[in-house]
Amino acid sequence: MPTTEASSWADQVEAGEEGALPPSSTTIDKNIKTVISHKRNDDGKVVKVTRTYKIEKRRVPKAIAQRKQWSKFGQSSSDGAGPSPTTTTVADDVFLTLTANREQLEQPEDDSLKSKGIKQAVTCRICKGEHWTTKCPYKDTLGDAPVSKDAEAANDSTPAAASGQGVGGKYVPPSQRGDRPMAGSAMG
Repeated sequence: MPTTEASSWADQVEAGEEGALPPSSTTIDKNIKTVISHKRNDDGKVVKVTRTYKIEKRRVPKAIAQRKQWSKFGQSSSDGAGPSPTTTTVADDVFLTLTANREQLEQPEDDSLKSKGIKQAVTCRICKGEHWTTKCPYKDTLGDAPVSKDAEAANDSTPAAASGQGVGGKYVPPSQRGDRPMAGSAMG
């Protein structure tokens, strides 16, 4: 059951200038659709173009199925069901990336830090390297951050260390610390 379809307006304009091309024909045999059309190549010769499509039935959501049942309007009101090759083209998906400032996208971030005079953005507390402390490769071998002798002297002069309590890192509530008078004992 070959059917002829109206060619696109661009083909009609070309055909009027260079001569008439044979009309395109479409045949449907079970689940295979064959579209035969003609065009002129770069040398000006008429070339036959055959496109073969496999027809598949797919389940779609209910809203899409209802939308496909709508009647066509405008200049496409006389077209049959489905997309018309004269008004619809199938192409690859195009992904669009929107940016506010093109220069900002092209400029790497490392150069901006160097231009401001910042030498290091991150410093490790364990090995003083240019990485986060949590990602330090030496944190297991070096342990916690190195403690200076001034910090050790400050830790020994705390009241809990002087009274002998609090050794071992356990919490001692204020009411049980020996360096302070008992709360409520001075009330008279």
